[in-house]
Amino acid sequence: MKRLSISFILALGLAACSTSVPVPPKEIHPGLDLERVEVTTLDGYVYRFDRAVFSADSLIGYRNVVEERVLGGQVAYVEVPRKTGLALALVDHVDREKREFSQAALYGLGVIAVGVLFADIANPDDPGRESNPRGKPPLTSPDRP
Repeated sequence: MKRLSISFILALGLAACSTSVPVPPKEIHPGLDLERVEVTTLDGYVYRFDRAVFSADSLIGYRNVVEERVLGGQVAYVEVPRKTGLALALVDHVDREKREFSQAALYGLGVIAVGVLFADIANPDDPGRESNPRGKPPLTSPDRP
């Protein structure tokens, strides 16, 4: 049980929370290289890229896609890089994903507190307790005359 809870806490911390932050148009310049980017075009199409590289009049977005392929009579799933080019004249706005580790830490502490509370409620008859929950008699009773 301890191993499972430690794994859960570690996964929560590594996943972290993220927020979408707009990239101002004046910060976009040739050679700008951003990771975890979402580009919205004037037509309303939304492109999500693992990485985007900007040039003077366009951007090239890179994203890995999993494809199903038949290799030697067996089905295999292969990660293939994809490249998409967009003209900057067609781009409405660019957002990038920003990790919020402090917010994830607060969520993690909240999850731990709730877990401890439920564990305490689930095991009320622990012999190490001094009180007798739910009106149960003590483990040893004094002799009656």
